[in-house]
Amino acid sequence: MDNLNNRDVEIELQQTEIAVKKKKKWWIIGISTIVVLVGAITSIFLLLNKGPETLVMDWIDAVENNDRTTAYKLLTKTKEFSFSQEDVNRFLDFLKESPEEWAGLKSNLKDTAKFLKERDKQKGVTPYSKFGYINLQYSGKKWGILDSYQLVVAPVQLKLTTNQDDITWMVNEKETDASKNESFFPGPATVKAVFTNEYVSLDNVKEVTLFNLQKDFEEVKIEFEIREVTLRVEEKDADIVINEQETGLKTDGNPISLGLLPVDGSVKVYIKKDYPWGTMKSDPIQVKEPRISTNFYSIPEEVQNQIMEQANDLIEQHFLAIESFDSSVITLSGDIHKKAVEEIYKKHQNRQVKHMYSLINVNYDLSSFGDPFYNNGDKRYEIVLNARIKKSEGQYFQGLLVHRALTGIQDLRIDLYYDEGAKEWKFEKVATQPYVAYDYVNSKTYVIRSEEEAKAILAEKQGAGNGDKQEEEKDNE
Repeated sequence: MDNLNNRDVEIELQQTEIAVKKKKKWWIIGISTIVVLVGAITSIFLLLNKGPETLVMDWIDAVENNDRTTAYKLLTKTKEFSFSQEDVNRFLDFLKESPEEWAGLKSNLKDTAKFLKERDKQKGVTPYSKFGYINLQYSGKKWGILDSYQLVVAPVQLKLTTNQDDITWMVNEKETDASKNESFFPGPATVKAVFTNEYVSLDNVKEVTLFNLQKDFEEVKIEFEIREVTLRVEEKDADIVINEQETGLKTDGNPISLGLLPVDGSVKVYIKKDYPWGTMKSDPIQVKEPRISTNFYSIPEEVQNQIMEQANDLIEQHFLAIESFDSSVITLSGDIHKKAVEEIYKKHQNRQVKHMYSLINVNYDLSSFGDPFYNNGDKRYEIVLNARIKKSEGQYFQGLLVHRALTGIQDLRIDLYYDEGAKEWKFEKVATQPYVAYDYVNSKTYVIRSEEEAKAILAEKQGAGNGDKQEEEKDNE
């Protein structure tokens, strides 16, 4: 019985020893596993967490290898400022084209990394940060264990000002609100101010470089030479065209406002008007001052010359009809003119007065062609051509020669109308009129003959050697 008890005790001791050995083995395995895991995690943390010098060199390598995606990802966005791959690409292009600026940025980042590494007991102390730059900064503990660093973009605010209201601002081809002083990525920036109204669109552009600045903003002022422009035109009912764009504005003979327009010569203004004989336009005016004026001849210059050349012949017919008491010599105008001439020479006949004429020159007022008048009653366009003639005149009274060659000046009114059926201007009548003041600068003179030739013609008409002893009389102009 005792042997059996001893055997049970022995077995129990053996089982206890085996259990202890197993437990000890598991403890060893567990501790080893923990050590391995800690080591692995630590290694992963160390790999994932870049020191300042490593971070800087990784970014420099990405830039120099044109790895734009990596260069973008290594930069830290903040709540205050976000950016895009496009912004980074533009900045990298700038660095590529600006070797001195790139060298300065690399040197600054390397010096900052060295500073942060050597002063590991003073975390949070960083060198002076620049604006329009990439700054290396200590950002605290990562996972509460490891030091963390960031490459932070230091943007620049743009303060945009102009001398005009209602300006649209564009920065790098994107519209921006000038009132918000928005921030922009470092590097070059194209700033455009756009002025637009219903007639014209004008933009002014400035190129700025937002890089390595000592302040967080850059002022950009763009001014426009824009004024309230007034157009003065004598013609009525003409359409006003600005930069080849119909405005819907019509002239009324008074100054008319064209609104705000640039006065730098970039805008051209002209007027046009439709007539039965075609559309007439003025020469374009470059707007270089607030008050401009223009006019145009409603009748083409070629047609004007034809009218004046025919008018020369008509004037000679007019005076020949009076001289000869015969209206049938008038072939360039109609019955209205002939009847008026008949009235004149009938009075001469009643007074026993006879005149002889020789035309010297004719001066036409070209402003007469400026704006034909539309006669609503006769449904036609009409013009009054003012002319000043110089002529030699001989006069008989009751058969006696009173003046052999009296040289004088006389103003005439020549009425014309446009015949839409025949598509030509026709003369209606010629009449004398009191002295008319018109612009001699804007006129054209036709010399018919010299004074000597005119006197010779009169002498031939009067008959040489008629025995009249009276002296010639001549009035000064």
